[in-house]
Amino acid sequence: KSAVAREELKKMQEDLHKGVRMFLDKLEKVGREKTDWTLCEMGQVADIMKDLSTVEKDIAKTHMLMSEHSSEVF
Repeated sequence: KSAVAREELKKMQEDLHKGVRMFLDKLEKVGREKTDWTLCEMGQVADIMKDLSTVEKDIAKTHMLMSEHSSEVF
């Protein structure tokens, strides 16, 4: 059971990293085409980046907790 949970966690982390890379690639493309950004647009990008980093932090915390405790705890 624990190995399955670890594999699922690893898959989630890989998927998140793939999504972040796709977002950053798109952001770079738009940034090259669009030189002027409104404050609202910059805030929206910052919010997305914050949300993505929060997910990464939560996945890392889950991994840490799973490695410190047996699967019976969960």
